[in-house]
This record gives sequence, C-alpha cells and structure tokens, in this order.
Amino acid sequence: MEFTDFLATTHRVNLEHVQFHPSHESMDLQESDKTSTNIDKGMGLFANGSLRAHQLIVRIPPSCLMSAASVAQWNNPGLVKCVEALRCEDNMKTHERRVILAGLLLASALSESHELSDAVQWVPYMRVLPSLDSINTPVMYKEGSLELRLLSGTGVDASRAAKLNKLQREYNELKHAFSFLDPQGKELAEKNADLSFVSFDRFLWADAVFWSRVISFKSAHESNHLNSDLHMVPLIDFANHSETPEMHWRVDPSDTSISLFATRDVQSATELHISYGEKPNSELLFIHGFTVRDNVHDCVVFQAPVVEAFGEGDEDAFVAQVKMHAMQLLGVAPLVRLKRGVDQEGVAKDGFLGRLMLETCGILDEDSLLVMMVSVLDLSDFASLLESEELQREDVLEMFSGYSLLDVLLLRVWTVLLDLVESRLHELSESEAHEEVGIQQEGGMTRQRLQFVEILRDGHYKILTDAYKLMGNLQAEYSQREDVVQYLTEMGQ
Repeated sequence: MEFTDFLATTHRVNLEHVQFHPSHESMDLQESDKTSTNIDKGMGLFANGSLRAHQLIVRIPPSCLMSAASVAQWNNPGLVKCVEALRCEDNMKTHERRVILAGLLLASALSESHELSDAVQWVPYMRVLPSLDSINTPVMYKEGSLELRLLSGTGVDASRAAKLNKLQREYNELKHAFSFLDPQGKELAEKNADLSFVSFDRFLWADAVFWSRVISFKSAHESNHLNSDLHMVPLIDFANHSETPEMHWRVDPSDTSISLFATRDVQSATELHISYGEKPNSELLFIHGFTVRDNVHDCVVFQAPVVEAFGEGDEDAFVAQVKMHAMQLLGVAPLVRLKRGVDQEGVAKDGFLGRLMLETCGILDEDSLLVMMVSVLDLSDFASLLESEELQREDVLEMFSGYSLLDVLLLRVWTVLLDLVESRLHELSESEAHEEVGIQQEGGMTRQRLQFVEILRDGHYKILTDAYKLMGNLQAEYSQREDVVQYLTEMGQ
C-alpha cells in the first residue's frame, strides 16, 4: 500500500487540496560563493490548485494519529508487554515518548515481515519516513567527521555529546523492554547488545524521527478531552518550515483531529510550509537537521558563568549552589543568550532591565541580564536575600536597582561576557582554519550537512563579533565612571 492510499483509503483523508512529493531548494554554500547547489529537503506538501486565505487544506482524523494512547491499543502481545515495562509514572511526557518510540520501532520492523498486527497498517508511513542515513541532525554525525569538527565553537558539539551519552544510558535501561517487540519472539540476550532486536542505531533513528516530527497538542489547546499530548501526525509532519508559512495547524479538542488552514492566498503548486516556532539555528539543526540563513531568531547560548568576586577554593561550590538555586526560584534557566542586535527603537525601555537592554541594543534579553547579574555578584552583599525560599523577581530587581555598587557589578557583567565571547570566537576561528580545505572537497550528504553548519557558524560569527565590540565599549565606558574608579582605587590600596 502506498502512503497516499494509507491516508485516503484507510483513514479517509481528503487529499483534494494537497500534494505530497519531494522538495528541493537552491542554496549557496557560502555567501561569498554564489555557486548554488540543490538541497534535498525530503518530502514536502504542495498546493493542489489555488487556495484562499483561511481555507481548510486537509484534516487528519484521530484514527491517523500515533500517540501513546493509540499505540497502547494495538493488538500485539509483545507490544503490550513492552508498554508495561516502559511505564514511567513520574513523568507522563517521558512515558508518552517511550511508548511512541516502541510503536515506531515495531511498525518499522513489520515493514519487512508478514505478521498480522494493528501495527501493520502503519507500514506505509514507516516507508516514507527518513532513513537513518538521511537524517541530518548532529547526533547522526560520525565521530571525526568534517561536519562534526566544524561544530566546534558553536556549543552544538557539546549538546550532541551530552545527548548521545543520555541516549546510551536510556537505551541500556530500555533495551530489555524493547526485546518484547521482536516479531520472531526472540528474547534479548542480556549480555550481548548486538543480539538485541532493537540496536542502538535503530533507537537513535526512532528518537530522531520522534523529536523532529512530534506535535504537542496541549501546547496549542488545553483540554480535558486530550488523553495524550504528544502525537505523530502523518502528512502534516512532512510540511517543511518557513518563517513566513503558507498554512498553520489547529487541533479540534472535541475529537482530537488536527487540520491545516491556509494563512493567505496561495497559487497552485506552491510548497506549503508551517512554522516550527521561533527557534535559533542551533535548535533547528539539533532537532530538525537544518538551518536558516539570516534567521531573525538566531542566538548564541552560554551556560551561566557563576563566579564569585572574592571567593576562593572551597567557597566556590557553595557560591554556585546558592546562585543556581536563586535562578531556579526566579524561574530563569541558567543560560545566557546573545541575540542579533536591533536598533534602539526596537528595544523595550521600561523598567530597570529595559534600560539595560537599551544599552546592549537588545543583544541581551531581560532573563539573560538577570542571569548574568546573579552570576557575577558578590554573594556577601546579598546572601540573606538569595538564600530566601520566597525569592521574587521584583525583590531582585529592586535589590539591583538600589545597589550602591551597581556600576561595578555591571562592569563585571561586561568583562565576563567579553571573555566568554572572545573564547567562543577563538574556537570558531581555530576550527575554520583547520578545516577550510576539506569543506570544498566534500559532496553528497556531507556537503549538505556542511551547508547547514556553515549557516550556523556564519550566524554565530555575526552575533559574537557584534557582542564583542559592544561589550568592549561598555567595559571601557563603565571602567571610567566615577563610582567605579573610586571603588577600584580603594580596592587597590
């Protein structure tokens, strides 16, 4: 059975207004190199005839959704045992993901067998999903490969390593449960992972397919009618991303169907995109395997540089613990995001942090400014407040705005940021110098991956060089302020 038959015949999906076929896009490897090459975007959705704004394009019924609730109802004895073994009552989203992974692994295995099972109906969907070799997410990059080496300095290389370690631990935990999925009924050989029905590579494939395609229904509609949050949605999950999409999806909570509607008038044969959200290139690459040139949502992310102005040795761990706890109570992640700068007209000016955002031309948002100030402050001045279990954002802002050494604190912020930015720029420059020749010699899938990594690096260079110049100027300005000069003079005596 073909995928379109799976949709139209098995699930009664009306495909009158939409076509499904491969999508390609012409892209440049480098901005300075205007030689274009064709990028394989996988499958895509296209308008079958002209569409009007707000027109219903296609509706996917509940029977065509793959969720934890639907997978658990498949008539497969091995799957029943697997789902029970995968049960994770402490975290419902983790449980939903693991059950969907089991469904993907079982259905993909059945595409090569003749077993009769409810999972068999999903085989046409499995056959059009990307193969392991065609997935472009960094987790799939081979160790020592050119594309992986060029991730150095982007932060994505560290995220990749952390995720691979996490997935390896999870695989070791779950592989016995997955052994129940074996259609031949063979049990997992406990001491030999090579004999497992689900290999680590297949587990990586299922995880990559899940994260790059899953839709959270509850993110769009809170309803007691939704038994599951996370859903694989055949057809809609083949819509590619655009910052100016031709359509959007909407969930009907009364029956959990999901539909696509046109956002504007569209001509026949136009590719139909949805938006994956306001994501930076690092996130698009990490989850979906592609990047967008001149991405307006791009940013560079650092871990909070939790430091103490005067603390040494054994004090470091305590200082870090107190500050990280304070960030948790404030509801901010211990991350600093450097964004693309905007002109002053585009920066909010209200409040204490608003004025600081104006000084940084919007490169730092409010949360990042707050994280930086908590990270570098002298704990002895604020220990009683930061150790409070009832810490409120307003309390901290009032504390900072009335702090007699505020300019000194901000000088520390600009100085620490300048060091972080300089270090990241050095990493990018070093990796580029080492790999420049190899980039021009690669072809096929590797060249396509290199294009996406190149776009990521270009965006990071632009953000970091702008931030380096700005932080240098702010450091020079604040170091000359009267209260800072007086403070530094007294400290030097």
